[in-house]
Amino acid sequence: MPKLVVFDAYGTLLDVFSVTTLAETAYPGQGQAIAAGWRDKQIEYSRLVALSDPDPIHGSRHYMPFSEITAAALRYTLDRLQLDHHALPRLLEAYLRLKPFPDAKPVLARLNAVGIRTAVLSNGDPTTLAKVLEHAELLPHFDRLWAGGTSFPRATDADHLCLEQRMGHPRGRLVWLSNLLAQSSRPATRGHRPGTRPCGWQPARAPSDSWNPP
Repeated sequence: MPKLVVFDAYGTLLDVFSVTTLAETAYPGQGQAIAAGWRDKQIEYSRLVALSDPDPIHGSRHYMPFSEITAAALRYTLDRLQLDHHALPRLLEAYLRLKPFPDAKPVLARLNAVGIRTAVLSNGDPTTLAKVLEHAELLPHFDRLWAGGTSFPRATDADHLCLEQRMGHPRGRLVWLSNLLAQSSRPATRGHRPGTRPCGWQPARAPSDSWNPP
């Protein structure tokens, strides 16, 4: 049985397409196109930034916060659909209030009940990740949140090892869950120096005193 389950946030716990209703209200007939185009461009921009002139220790030299990439992706999508930007601020605000997938809370509650520790490892901004999860009523279920912005294209084996070290579990007892992959952790990349690159991921702090992890 795993000792630690680590979740991606956006698209795994949080439904990024829950903005579709607001987009449809603001731009009738274009809601689905906006939501789909926005997400596609957000992923594309994130990958471009992460892979541009990367440094093996510090990540991309062209780092941009995830919030800036999200805003740029929305602007591009509206322009491509030949729509004005009158609802851009409201849509960006809605991204801070994404709805969780229906099974997210029950699964987390079950893991908590059987004593399996949980964490989030996300490329979201450290300052907003906790707020989004708190609004979705998922925050109390997590022992730790880790946010890395968009410096790196995805979590690696070395990230898994770092989380295992930080949370005090032996190697190989971590499970990583994402909408893009589901895998158990493997030994860290050969030659990696623990405490450098992956441990640079920042702890995302909770916005209120109601979050009191063990």
